[in-house]
Amino acid sequence: MGITAAQWRTLCEVTGHPELGEDPQFSTATKRVEQMPMIRELVQRWLDSMPTDDDIIRVLEENRIPVAPVLTVAEAVNHPHLRERGTVATISDRVLGEFDVPASPWRFSEFPDPLRLEAPFLGEHNTQILKQYLGYSDQRLKQLEDDGILRCENR
Repeated sequence: MGITAAQWRTLCEVTGHPELGEDPQFSTATKRVEQMPMIRELVQRWLDSMPTDDDIIRVLEENRIPVAPVLTVAEAVNHPHLRERGTVATISDRVLGEFDVPASPWRFSEFPDPLRLEAPFLGEHNTQILKQYLGYSDQRLKQLEDDGILRCENR
């Protein structure tokens, strides 16, 4: 449980168990982890008592307790904040066409722009790589293909 002691006390108050905020068996994050089954049960009861998920999020946000909804892939891909942050990538696939997928939220100063990645077809670059880097001859490549060692999908 990665919340601070102050957040723990507030969570206890919000969920109707203020006495647990000062209870020694919950005084550290390690102790709270040890008591996780009990904590889950108490929190789940509180969650079940709330009218809607929006109410849960509102109450926790108002009390400065970190919270976020768990989104489906479709919800994440269409979420305005995630799209604005660039955590949605449009993939251009030669077979499937264009579609959106969740992307990495991480940003690196040396690589500020997202990489454009294209997955090749199986074996698409066999000839180029084996000739250029390993010096294979056309005859050797043909033999490897004939023997079923190399395969190339042509779509």
